[in-house]
Amino acid sequence: MDTNLPAFLKPIEFARQARLSRAKVYDLIAQHVIPSVRIAGSIRIPASVLADLEERAKAPR
Repeated sequence: MDTNLPAFLKPIEFARQARLSRAKVYDLIAQHVIPSVRIAGSIRIPASVLADLEERAKAPR
């Protein structure tokens, strides 16, 4: 994960970091899999969600 990320990411920025398509990120937001907030009408995703995904990916299955 890029350590210089802002606190909140645009869906496209999140998609690039997570290596997902923009459409998939919006689908996951709609399904409440990826937490998001609306700021002035724009969807933003907390950058901490990327760190959580990385931790889950590293966890033994």
